[in-house]
Amino acid sequence: NGGYGAAIPQAYLSLAYDDVTVILGHFYTIMGYEVVPAPYNFFYSHAYTMAYGEPFTHTGILAEYSYSDQLSLYGGWTNGWDQGFHFNTGASTFLGGVMWNSEDERTAVSWTVNAGNWGKGANIHPNQDTGPTTLSEGNLYSQSLVVQQQIQDNWTYVFQTDYGYNTSTNGGTDTQWYGVNNYLFYNFNCAWAAGLRAEWFSDPNGARVDRAGLNAGNEALDRANYFEITVGANWRPTNNFRLRPEVRYDWANGMGTGGPRFDPVGGSYTQADLWTFGLDAILMF
Repeated sequence: NGGYGAAIPQAYLSLAYDDVTVILGHFYTIMGYEVVPAPYNFFYSHAYTMAYGEPFTHTGILAEYSYSDQLSLYGGWTNGWDQGFHFNTGASTFLGGVMWNSEDERTAVSWTVNAGNWGKGANIHPNQDTGPTTLSEGNLYSQSLVVQQQIQDNWTYVFQTDYGYNTSTNGGTDTQWYGVNNYLFYNFNCAWAAGLRAEWFSDPNGARVDRAGLNAGNEALDRANYFEITVGANWRPTNNFRLRPEVRYDWANGMGTGGPRFDPVGGSYTQADLWTFGLDAILMF
């Protein structure tokens, strides 16, 4: 209704015994490569995968078992995606995964999954439940695989692939989304680093991506393969300050009626692609 409420990013209790740690409450997701807090991402902007294909937060209980210095196992129960402490949608999902680091700490692999009854899920499209398909309700299966590899001393490569499938239980259309992300980083020295992100994100049912909410109730306009290439830099003169400039190019290969189009100004969907320059400064204290 256009109003705003409290939005506490995390509020949880942490308990630990021996090699097991358990958190209870509202916490950031373990899925994917990019994370919610800005200081821990290289780029100013987010990938389509993170913004549209993954949860930001969960509420529930999550246990971590450190099997060894290299291997950790995760498992727990959550109430779906981004619902806070609301339990009125019937969501009940499993959240878990495996994370492995090599002994020399140059390679890291994580596989995470969230599956179960999604309830009403994450409402990406405004008023989407009144559209031609019933989106983000029913049963969910979502997974993310992330592989990080340090190359020599200054190069780091990250590969990510996600897949999501939503089976409607309310007479709507089953939907899916998937994609591949590639990241390449180079550290010049302790203060300067450069990065490249190249992404393909497929939304064949128009279920996830909706630019500025302009296609509410008409998801066919959003059915597309989305692509973006982002080039950026990080300047870190001190441990608690970071400057992140970037240049980003987006384009899409439409599958639906008359689209897709980008329009950063007037809402008329006139542009087939989009250039963006972004810059932010972060001071941690």
